[in-house]
Amino acid sequence: MVIVVGIEVGLLLLTLPWTRLWDHSLWIAQAPAAHPWLGNFLRSDFLRGGVSGLGLMNLWIAASEITGFRL
Repeated sequence: MVIVVGIEVGLLLLTLPWTRLWDHSLWIAQAPAAHPWLGNFLRSDFLRGGVSGLGLMNLWIAASEITGFRL
């Protein structure tokens, strides 16, 4: 079960920042009203790359769990 969740979360974190869903989220739409710099930060490629990096790490951990799996 942990392996399946790790793969699903990893794929989600890897791909979500580069989709339209990320650009049109409620947080990004309302961020400039609260703090002007927050909208720019949430749209930055640095944050998107960081989130995608977490997805890669999650996939790496899931793969290591698969290779260490014993019946």
